[in-house]
Amino acid sequence: MEVDLTAEPFTCMCLGDVRFTVRGELGIVLGVLSHHLGGGLDWHRWHGQLPLLRPGELTKWLISRGVM
Repeated sequence: MEVDLTAEPFTCMCLGDVRFTVRGELGIVLGVLSHHLGGGLDWHRWHGQLPLLRPGELTKWLISRGVM
C-alpha cells in the first residue's frame, strides 16, 4: 500500500470500509489504518485520508482473500 504523501489530506465523515491493525514484534498496536473504497487510506498521523497510488491493487487483494 502506497499513498501520495504530497497530496492534501481530506476528511471523510465515515469510519472507512476496511481497517488494518499494524502490530509490532510483541503484539503492541503501532497504528490502525482505515481503507475507504474508491478513496484512500486514513491514519491519525496524517490528519485525514490520503489517496492510494494504486487503489485497484488493494481492492483486488481484498477480494481475493474474501474480505470484500
